[in-house]
Order: sequence, then structure tokens, then C-alpha cells
Amino acid sequence: RMMLKLVTPKAQSGVAAREAAKSAVVRVIHQLRLVCHQLATRMVREGRLPSHELLFFLTYEEIGILLRTRNPELVLKAQRRLKIHALLDKDTYPSIFVGIPKPIERIKRHIEGDFEVKGSPMSQGVVEGKARVVLSFEEAHLIQKGEVLITNATDTGWTPYFPLLAGVVTEIGGPLSHGAVVAREYGLPCIVGVEGITMTLATGDYVQLDGNKGLLRKIAAPAAED
Repeated sequence: RMMLKLVTPKAQSGVAAREAAKSAVVRVIHQLRLVCHQLATRMVREGRLPSHELLFFLTYEEIGILLRTRNPELVLKAQRRLKIHALLDKDTYPSIFVGIPKPIERIKRHIEGDFEVKGSPMSQGVVEGKARVVLSFEEAHLIQKGEVLITNATDTGWTPYFPLLAGVVTEIGGPLSHGAVVAREYGLPCIVGVEGITMTLATGDYVQLDGNKGLLRKIAAPAAED
């Protein structure tokens, strides 16, 4: 008890400081991103870049060179990086590996009929609703009110969508991961660590999420009322 009395306040202040630091970093990065977008607009207008997004695939040094000179080789380099990023962004890698990580082969195996999987409970509550399987943040705008989010993981960019959700299920995460923390703030049932669930469920499947026991069940949808 004495140890808990000593450690608990420090742990609480540490968590608060961690969140405050993350919030400050997000605000600074947001301002930097706004500046970069303005710079990209200027460089496209001046004919130094063919498209805005290429700015984010250049180093600060390379941006400086392009501002001073027109360098088609740097533009081609940025375009190659953009293509590579798009390919790598589709891959999933193991959490633990030895040597050079190799992408995991992810094969869609939609299971017909009812089934149950278990994860780690992060926020309590039991809800039922349609699943919304989201494989990347670019698909987040498709989320509809009352759906249960099924995704690999979330970060701060997902926060505006949480008020629409009935529950959250992620393939990776822990007690302090973004999805778990924000789900608790909004009072949404949440479980994490349900490996491969984005390859098993499909958007529109009817599910029951039990945040008390850490269970996700695919069940029959209720009969439509006349």
C-alpha cells in the first residue's frame, strides 16, 4: 500500500504529461503541415512540382534545391518514392521479427455463418450493429453512424469519427493505444488484439461486441420490422 501511494501519483502525472506532450506535438505538426501545403501550392503554380503531394516525398534539403533551381531528377525521385510508399502501405508486418521484416501474406477469408473471436477488453459495454471494415484511413469517410469499426489500428486522425461509432475493434493495440483511450473517453465498447479480423469480416456483417469479456461475435441480423 505504501508503494502504491508513492507510485500512483507519479504514474498519473506521467500519463498526463505524456498526453500533454503528444497534444503539443500534434499541434506543431499540424502547423508545419499547413505551411508545407502552402509551399506545395506555390511550387506547383511556379511549375517546380507537377502535384502537391510530391512535396511530402522530398527531404528539406531537396525542397531547398527545387526552390532555387528546376531539377527534374528530384521530381522523378519524389514520384518513385510516392509509388514505393503506396506499395509498402498495403503491406502488414509482424509485431515481432528477427532480421529483416517480411510482409505477412494477408488473404481475405470471409467466413459465412456465425462465429466468435476473442481479444483484449479495453472499454466496457455490449453493442450490436453492422461492421465497418476499414483497411486504411482513406476509407474512414465511409463510416456510418451506429457501425462497429473493424480496423488494424487508429491514430489521432481517426478521432473525429468516434462519435459516429457504436464500438471499436482493432487488430493491434493496448491499454494506452489511441483506439482504446478514445473509446473509453466516448464510452464505446472496445477490444484490441483481434488478429486478422479485417480479413475475416466484411462491411455490413452484423456483429455483437462485448467489451466486458473481450468477445466479438458475428451473428444473424435482426429481422426487419414491417
